[in-house]
Amino acid sequence: MAHSHSSRHDFGEDRSPRRRARVITASVLAVVLAGAASYAVWQTATGGTEPTKANGPAVADGSVVAAPVVTPKMKEVSFWKPAAKMNVPRHADDVPLELGTRFTVSRNGWVAGIRFYKASGEEGRHTGSLWDADGNRLAKVTFTDETATGWQEATFDEPAMVAKGNVYTVSYHTENGVYVGRPRATSLRSGPLSSEADKTGVYRYGKGGGFPTQWNPKNYNYYVDVIYRWLDGGPEPTPTPVKPKPTPRKSPSKSPSPSPKPPLEAQGSTGNCPAFPTPTCTGVPAGKKLKTLASNMTGDTYRVTRRGTVLDGVHVTGTLLITAADVVVRNSLIDGDVKNEYDRKIYPFTISDSTIGPESGCDSTPGLWNAQFTATGLHIRNHVDGVSVAGDNVKISDSFLKLCSHSGDHSDGIQTVGRGDGLIFDHNTVDQSDAPDHTAPVFLVDSSTGVSVTNNLLIGGTYTIRLRASDGTVAKNNLVVNKSWDYGPSDSDCGNTTWSGNKLVTIDSRYRVTSTIGSLPCEG
Repeated sequence: MAHSHSSRHDFGEDRSPRRRARVITASVLAVVLAGAASYAVWQTATGGTEPTKANGPAVADGSVVAAPVVTPKMKEVSFWKPAAKMNVPRHADDVPLELGTRFTVSRNGWVAGIRFYKASGEEGRHTGSLWDADGNRLAKVTFTDETATGWQEATFDEPAMVAKGNVYTVSYHTENGVYVGRPRATSLRSGPLSSEADKTGVYRYGKGGGFPTQWNPKNYNYYVDVIYRWLDGGPEPTPTPVKPKPTPRKSPSKSPSPSPKPPLEAQGSTGNCPAFPTPTCTGVPAGKKLKTLASNMTGDTYRVTRRGTVLDGVHVTGTLLITAADVVVRNSLIDGDVKNEYDRKIYPFTISDSTIGPESGCDSTPGLWNAQFTATGLHIRNHVDGVSVAGDNVKISDSFLKLCSHSGDHSDGIQTVGRGDGLIFDHNTVDQSDAPDHTAPVFLVDSSTGVSVTNNLLIGGTYTIRLRASDGTVAKNNLVVNKSWDYGPSDSDCGNTTWSGNKLVTIDSRYRVTSTIGSLPCEG
């Protein structure tokens, strides 16, 4: 999700990620033990309660003495205590949504079920799923007997085996899109169970659900828990590799050949920007013929894999994922987001004269993210966050950003997520007036160097300009629309910022400056 960050903190939740391991004797879970051939022949000794293994050495009277063995015990852990009450922010996207947690285990074992923390006001039926890293669904369950809020639990008909070292995802689906979530998730650990420190929480929009792979750069935790079991005191079971089921093919039949669709014609930029970028002079040029690219990855994602690829005049109906260096995107329409991080690698690219974002609605992902890219002449629309920077060497110029928000969001025009050096944000318009749940048009507060924010027209925010990077930050010749903020025009580290030429102004509906109120001093 794109819920970003907040200056408020919630301290009411039980923050202990460790759930006390519950011990279950192997004889109790015969069905689970049957999945591990090493334990299929345990028997209960006469007069005892713990299982022993038969076939010990024979003695003179012909009887059999049980061989001394270590009795394996089934243990169970989760990340949170099932009775814990969580004081976490509630969000309402009001659209169908799949939310999940990525995790690994250090011992082979089983996932017996799923828990999720239900937000107040959330209704409807929920399903839970376990996925492997390739998006194969290993198990699915429907939640029953739910309470109005709090932890909900469902167990699979049969526990699903998981292998140590592999990455898995547990998720649940909501048709209403009301959920809990908190940014800046840290790695959780409970016995052999641990969450992924990077991309902890994942999500996916759409009816019916599916494998969630989208990730907010603020690394949200959506409080989806896993019920994990393993055998302690014996050899580990060996999981059977899962092969995806082939899709059955129907016999070919003749059908009329469809008439070719004419190329999409862009309704976009006419060029010739006035003093500051506007929707009419940025984005894909008006009248540009666009070729629609079919998705080639999970969901509606189009992935670029060849170095030096040039995308000119294309229409991507979802996410544009760049996984090759030196890619060029221009004169194009991307209905979702554009990102260049994959498998923890960053791929440099440039993008110009393109429109990013849906024509209507509000996309919770950042419009453009992560690092090592140059963007010019963009129209970023209907995204909660315009640009999210998580690395070095980013330049955004001559672009128009019009933001939106859902209830509980913290919208930003441009934000940093962790350290990123060499960030230039020059001659852009950021309009946050239609994003009531917001933080700032400029929110750069991580320990970065070489940050330059110059010649921008900025509208909205709790504080319009928030600069708290490291030494060398420059804020020069920016115009802030007077009284467009909640609390003030600036909340910045003035001691580490070179601040000059910034002013308060008024504008008309076409983003033209109508008057100058006065100079804008640095405040913080």
